[in-house]
This record gives sequence, structure tokens and C-alpha cells, in this order.
Amino acid sequence: MGNQNNHNKILDNEPTQENTGNSLIQENETKKPTRDAKGRWLPGVSGNPNGAPLSLVGILKRKLLEIPEGERKEKADSLIDVYLDKAFGGSENLLKDILDRIDGKPKESIEHSGEIVQDVNLDEQTQQTLNEFLEWRKRQI
Repeated sequence: MGNQNNHNKILDNEPTQENTGNSLIQENETKKPTRDAKGRWLPGVSGNPNGAPLSLVGILKRKLLEIPEGERKEKADSLIDVYLDKAFGGSENLLKDILDRIDGKPKESIEHSGEIVQDVNLDEQTQQTLNEFLEWRKRQI
């Protein structure tokens, strides 16, 4: 019965030993409990009330949407002109970024200079197929 009273006091937001001080129960600005006695979020309460932090791209998109619609194309063209001027003016990083976005980043090749250690038991036909593939692959390199 006493435990039920404590539960009702917490829900009614009356100060108790359980919902004051450094207890597991945390309160938001409206003084409503956000966690239960075991520290779990109560239904309907967000653990991240402000949402995920904006990324640089998110901030840029938000700023671009603040520009009046009739001026967006002009502003975007100006931004691209500045970006290209800097890239062709000697900024190797910007030029590399532009080329990576146009052509895609070059694939990195990985070379292996050692024996292939096989610790799997394969049947004879699969082993032969694997060996033929490895020989073919060596000729391609």
C-alpha cells in the first residue's frame, strides 16, 4: 500500500524521496517525471527532445531554404562560381572534390604479396575450380 502511494505521488508530481535530489527519476522543465523508478523512459517521453544534431549538410540545406525562392537559383549559381574559381585558382582539395563528384572516386587496388593460406576443407571439384580461378586471376594482374 505504501509503495502504491509513492507511485501516485510521483505521478502527481509531489516531492518524495524517490523524485527529489539525485534520484534515478529525472524531471523536465514542466516538473513532470521523465523516467520511472528503474531509470526507464516513461511512455511518450523522448530521450532526445531536441532531435539529432544537424550535420554540416543539414545546416547548409536549412540556410539555403531560408533564401527566398526567386533568389535561390541566382545564389546557388554564385556559390558554384565561387567554388569553381577557388578550385581552378589553385585549391587542389576543391578541385579534387569536384572531380570526385563528377567522375566518382577512383577505386583503390589492394595488392597481396604472400601465400594464400587455406584452412577450409573443400571437395576435390571445388578445390580444382578455386585453383583454376586463382591461376586465371594471377594472369590478369
